[in-house]
Amino acid sequence: MLDDLQRLLTFNAWANRRALETLSSLGDPPAQTVRLLAHLVEAERVWIDRFDGVSADTAPWPDWTLAMIETAITELEGRWTAFLRSTTEVDLRQPFEYQNTSGVPFRSEPADVLLHVVLHAQEHRGQIGWLVGEAGGEWQETQYAWWRRDDG
Repeated sequence: MLDDLQRLLTFNAWANRRALETLSSLGDPPAQTVRLLAHLVEAERVWIDRFDGVSADTAPWPDWTLAMIETAITELEGRWTAFLRSTTEVDLRQPFEYQNTSGVPFRSEPADVLLHVVLHAQEHRGQIGWLVGEAGGEWQETQYAWWRRDDG
């Protein structure tokens, strides 16, 4: 399972970078696309913070620039790698407790959360791609199959 999750997180980082590259290539990307990318990256930071025992007391929709997003993506790649290196198969099935950004308590298995992180990001990358196309831009595919063909 660890290998599968590492592959998914590696894919996710690749897809986030492709989305960032697409938006950067537009010069003046639609504001909503930058907002969505910032949100999905910030959501990933919130989850890794929860795993690290840090309170998620942040706005889930930050007002970031593309440069800030790039910095966050780079930081997150290292943090997710470190997390998985220090995690065992058993750890991935041990439920942990956390609160969402509204303060509501939940209990989840880390493996399920990691899958959620990737699927949440993919949902928003799809929205970004649609908005880029609507604005007349050209979207770089960020789907898993493209990653496996190109880099995976």
